[in-house]
Amino acid sequence: MKRFNVLFLLDDPMAAKWILASFCFLSLFIPYSTLAQETKTGNSKSEIKNPLTELQELFGGGTQKDDETSESKPVKSESDGNKSKPKSAPSPIVNLGTLPPVITRAEAFAGRPYGIGKISFRLRPGDEMIDRSGAEMLTDKGGRVRYPVSSKPAVAKFFQNLSGSGGSSPSSVHTVWFLFAGDEPLDLTIQGSLSTSQTIPVEFVKAGKFNRIVNQWWKEYSRTADEQTAAGDYPPLFETYLTYMLPNRLNLPKPKRRIVARTKKKDPLAETLAKVFDVESQRNLAIETALMGLADVGVANLPLPPEPQWVPTDFKGFDGSDIELEPIATCVPEECFYLRFGTWQNQLWTKRLLSEYGGNLGQMISLRGWEPKIESKFLDQLAIESTDFDEMFGGNLISDVAVIGNDMYMQDGASVGVVLQARNTEALKNRLAPRRVAFAKAHQQDGAEIDVFEIDGTAVQFLKTPDNRYRSFYVIAGNSHFITSSLTLATRFLEAAKGIGSMANSPGFRYARREMPLTRDDTIFVYLPTQFFQNLLGPEYQIELRRRNRSVADMQLIELAYLTARSEGLQVDDPATLIANRFLPAGFGKRADGSQLAREGEFWIDSIRGRRGFFTPITDLEITKVTAAEIADFEVQRQFYAEKLPGIDPMFFALKRFKRDDNVERVVFDGRVAPFGKQKYSWLMSMIGPPLEQQVVPSSADIMRFSASVKGGIFSDGNKAHQVFGALQDPVNPSVDLKPASLFSMLRLVKSAPWFVGAIPPAGFLDFLPRLGGQPDDGGYTFSSLLGIWRLQSNLFTAISMNRERLEELKNNFRIADLERPAHARLEVGDLAKSNLKNWANVQLYERSWQTSLANTQLLNMLVQQFKLSPAAARETAESLLDVDLVCTLGGEYQLLETPSGRLIWQSTSWPFFGDPVIPDDYLAPVFKWFRGLELEIVNGDSQFAVHGFLDIKRDKAGASLPSFNLFKGFGSVLPGRKPKEGSSKSKSGLRKKPENQ
Repeated sequence: MKRFNVLFLLDDPMAAKWILASFCFLSLFIPYSTLAQETKTGNSKSEIKNPLTELQELFGGGTQKDDETSESKPVKSESDGNKSKPKSAPSPIVNLGTLPPVITRAEAFAGRPYGIGKISFRLRPGDEMIDRSGAEMLTDKGGRVRYPVSSKPAVAKFFQNLSGSGGSSPSSVHTVWFLFAGDEPLDLTIQGSLSTSQTIPVEFVKAGKFNRIVNQWWKEYSRTADEQTAAGDYPPLFETYLTYMLPNRLNLPKPKRRIVARTKKKDPLAETLAKVFDVESQRNLAIETALMGLADVGVANLPLPPEPQWVPTDFKGFDGSDIELEPIATCVPEECFYLRFGTWQNQLWTKRLLSEYGGNLGQMISLRGWEPKIESKFLDQLAIESTDFDEMFGGNLISDVAVIGNDMYMQDGASVGVVLQARNTEALKNRLAPRRVAFAKAHQQDGAEIDVFEIDGTAVQFLKTPDNRYRSFYVIAGNSHFITSSLTLATRFLEAAKGIGSMANSPGFRYARREMPLTRDDTIFVYLPTQFFQNLLGPEYQIELRRRNRSVADMQLIELAYLTARSEGLQVDDPATLIANRFLPAGFGKRADGSQLAREGEFWIDSIRGRRGFFTPITDLEITKVTAAEIADFEVQRQFYAEKLPGIDPMFFALKRFKRDDNVERVVFDGRVAPFGKQKYSWLMSMIGPPLEQQVVPSSADIMRFSASVKGGIFSDGNKAHQVFGALQDPVNPSVDLKPASLFSMLRLVKSAPWFVGAIPPAGFLDFLPRLGGQPDDGGYTFSSLLGIWRLQSNLFTAISMNRERLEELKNNFRIADLERPAHARLEVGDLAKSNLKNWANVQLYERSWQTSLANTQLLNMLVQQFKLSPAAARETAESLLDVDLVCTLGGEYQLLETPSGRLIWQSTSWPFFGDPVIPDDYLAPVFKWFRGLELEIVNGDSQFAVHGFLDIKRDKAGASLPSFNLFKGFGSVLPGRKPKEGSSKSKSGLRKKPENQ
């Protein structure tokens, strides 16, 4: 069976945010972009199959094959520009010692309800992996040990970090603090690769000493949990639960760090971004709120709060009736997001690009230790599957495809659907409808069934299961076929097809198509209407999001409470007992909407929303009454909208492919907010200076450079405008040692970094740096011995760097030249894979990937210790509760390894030898495999805000049929602004060359 994989761009939150959030919100709110947290969610461990062959062939083009439709070849790795054959997963390197740990001290003190103890030991040479992965373990014969935490003395850690020896040797002293039940002597075992046992007598001490020891254990426990949270790449569910549950049960102080973070005043814009795009941060907030006993338990007896008073978009008399539109847009509701591919080859190109480099856009951009389950959930809920079809017949059935929806909350159940424009409606219907019936019969054991009903006289085929895993409406309007998870969206689809609220009739969409006409033949086109954002930020969506986050958080917390109770030997079968024993806070489980949670087999069900991960779409839930707390929470955001964000203009984004050379494609991107109502964003406009007509002539050493026009704030006094510029230069060849860096080596690394930042005219904002505002010497230089930073002042500019010679070179070669096109900000990045920065960056990325991979095993080892799970059960539990698949970011596989003492521990097949770690010769960070250059411009025009440029991508096989990219002709078709004079060129840096005919 093969699946229809059309949601590749939204297959994880990282991808969705890159395409939508980074342009939509971050292009508007540049100064605040760093405030938005990165979403953390997860992907299915079940096999995700290729696009269903039926729809691929139906949408294709008869028997003609695009150059991208052939079978993908194995991905070739690249190192220093040389190609090599792909390698299979390496055999695991055994990092195990042959000597048992040495116990240096052990003591235990009786107490109620638990005693407290600590045991100090040293691991032996050869156990470096045990040390780094947190696999050392404390066990006892009677199962009396509770909540152990391993730590190293603070003084030792300080000097290790200072010298760079920390973590490179396991022989430093480890201390395990732990609680225990009873007063009898403890038979303890410390396990490394081998094990050492010792019987510890239990002492009775005065209450004061006992309390001091308990406080020390708790200090180490909460600090270690915070460190694990910071090191990990996964949602911190387990650490959060334990550090709130234990104080509640044992009357310990709440973790101050978490309380400060939670009560710290939030930036309203960051909160808005989180509410729209970052479901995971809202889920974490719901968990902490519940554990602190602060969850809303009020009565929902108040009406919904009013909608924000949005300022409408002004189209200034724009008519657009003569604009050419694609037929598929006539049946799309005007309030939906719209992602159109135009041809099957466009969809296939993106899917294969992503599969070449990690499977999704998030893996191309960042190195994550987990995979999301979003794509499989989308495909499951829509029940899109098929078998092979004849290519010749199928190629004549579908002419266009688009993904539309009211939201992108794929993790829990989104209101989304796929629109197919048929060349032959009856033939397509006769293929899809019977196969959906066959699908339901094949899944009868899951309760799948087909229900047929009508919406205003139009037949709707509804494939469903009681738990919502399959929730798929199939409806036809003319030549448009629609498969969706939402009944409301199906209804709106039929209304739009009749011209009621159709996207094709909306002035915003017609305006977008005037700016980006069909004749451009874009590879991907995305349109985000004003109504889409207004609905997401409205009271119904925001209050229901709050409720479903609470529901999922409660499901996770109940599971954790059961695990904890069982680890303590308690047989608990209902939440009331968990609350009574303070594994859950008082009042837990009371929800304003009256929903109830129940466990059915392996899954949790919400009585109102359905199965976790497959909730009923928000658009299909009716909210009539709310609580006072829900109103108060929404009013904070509504007030922010009124003051800072009174309206949101339509946004649209497009990609178009060109051929640069044999194995490199140039992807031109063009994003607009238009028509742009500047009065709505006055607070942002006050920070942007006039467009840059000139810039500093770049040096041939620049590998990355930027310039921006700014005014106000720390950049200058009053509203005086400045051009801020800077560069990261080549060559550089820092140390590539994989051993833990010392404080001194890190400082040397920063000092040796080849960068400078400057401003034109000389700006006073650099004076805030210590001692940089003093009197310069005869050459115009000042120096901060505290920071090791040089500053250069001249009549034309001022600049800072860690290296005086770099500033001298800038001073001697400083020139200003006209820009090809006016812009408010520019960023240019060369081919990093061919720079001297490559080796340095490759090592930094390898270290980060290694740490992320280690953090996953540290999590699994923590679950084994804290919840007394088997290693295999620990992974299953972690992936189930976090709703992710844990993956090794070095490209290896996690495997269970048996130690000489007979226990199983987790390791990756791609870890280096821990005793003397060396980066593999063939390792190449993901970004170096595909990234070959970037240019980006931001333009704040009279009627639009634009982000445009190009990205060069190395492919295993570039499309031979693609048009060649002539720089100025290529940009001229999509980018506003004047063209340069004939024969103009960029500097010798190679970032941009004189165009050539290809």
